[in-house]
Amino acid sequence: MTVEIETAVKIPSFNQENRRLLPENGFVIVELTGKSLRELIENGDLPISEYKVNPDLIPDYVLDERSRVSEVAYDLKNLFILHSNKTSYEDQRRMIDEETKTIRESGVKNIEAYMVSFSDAAEIAAIELDRKRRIFGRKFVSDEFTRYPWIRTSTEIDSSTSVIIGCDDLDIPEGIFNRAPEGEFRGIHVQTFPKVNEKHAGLLVMRVFVPAL
Repeated sequence: MTVEIETAVKIPSFNQENRRLLPENGFVIVELTGKSLRELIENGDLPISEYKVNPDLIPDYVLDERSRVSEVAYDLKNLFILHSNKTSYEDQRRMIDEETKTIRESGVKNIEAYMVSFSDAAEIAAIELDRKRRIFGRKFVSDEFTRYPWIRTSTEIDSSTSVIIGCDDLDIPEGIFNRAPEGEFRGIHVQTFPKVNEKHAGLLVMRVFVPAL
């Protein structure tokens, strides 16, 4: 007789010291659970009426890409890296590394910033919507940014093209998730953008941290 023994999978999590320090410094700690955008929409976690994908650019596997399984931390008042728009992909990567250096110098050790994947950004949005908080809205960006901010993600179509996530150009330019007058969340837009030597005034990088391995 074969006996199957289930072993618990340890989810990467912040240590006890960081679980104290991060909230003290304005951070929210949440757990990403490996969900795809398609699952979030079909399960009702993202109650939006439509999402637009360019089928010629975005393959199905992007919509089925799963978020990481890990705790992550972010500050809703500083959700984007300052001045990360109008910079190249390479510069945005360097800015993320600088965020790791800065937070460690502040006394929060064993932690690192990273570029969120397409599915990470979607699940973070779903978590905050469940808490009755909207993220990626215009209140999180200054006047220097475009009316319709986009988020650069680590998800790639190929070595020179990354997937970006943003709001649909609907009537209310509130961010990735637009609230219609009746209260319905209306749209999400998925697009691609070159990684090399291309800059965009509204293409931002999220300021998100994970436990350092």
